Amino acid sequence: MAGPLQGRRSAEPKGLLIVGTGAVVLSFEGVLVQALDASQWTILFVRGPLMAAGFLLIFWAGWGRAGGLVSGLRAAGGWGLAAGVLFAADNVLFIVALRTTSVANTLVILTTAPVWAALGGRLLLGERVGARTWAVAATVLAGVAIIFSGSLGRGPLPGDLAALGAAISIAGTLLIIRRARTVVMLLETALGPLWAWVFLAQVPGARTLAGGAIIVAALATQSFLSIRRPALPVP
Repeated sequence: MAGPLQGRRSAEPKGLLIVGTGAVVLSFEGVLVQALDASQWTILFVRGPLMAAGFLLIFWAGWGRAGGLVSGLRAAGGWGLAAGVLFAADNVLFIVALRTTSVANTLVILTTAPVWAALGGRLLLGERVGARTWAVAATVLAGVAIIFSGSLGRGPLPGDLAALGAAISIAGTLLIIRRARTVVMLLETALGPLWAWVFLAQVPGARTLAGGAIIVAALATQSFLSIRRPALPVP
């Protein structure tokens, strides 16, 4: 009889395909947002209610039908509300970042969310963080510093700060739902700037490329090592 571990492994390719497809679709979002002839607040005014309606429908279809939508939302409790607030903050800051800095800067800085989640888990939840994670965090912070150094005294700095705020909001959401995967985010980071270059002729600066390469390499290495040697569960 196949055990639960074998069943989970057999489902992984399908899950990776679904996640990878979603990442490819989302990688076009930066190009679309920057190509729209509308202010960031107009985009948010239209995008927000549509996303809320979509999530309510998904919530009802997946969890709410058993006891009703209101009961399902009530069961989410305060943690669910906190996750919703952080998710909303992430979406607002994400649009602000895309309208005030480059697609490359926005997506590269967003990939740092798992690092902030790991640091938050150590500081707020007392979770154990291995030496490898600390090394990745230090490398990622160095990459972020390089990107920000290219924006000091220039217009994109507020957008970079908005992207950093979005990454921290994502990290807070990850802490709440207790899942922090990086491979989706890496695929979107690789494709997003490519579409911006193809469709908007938006070429990333040298410091963005250097800092982004450091960040993506560190996170990719961490993901690869985690897949090959998954960490033992903490009692």
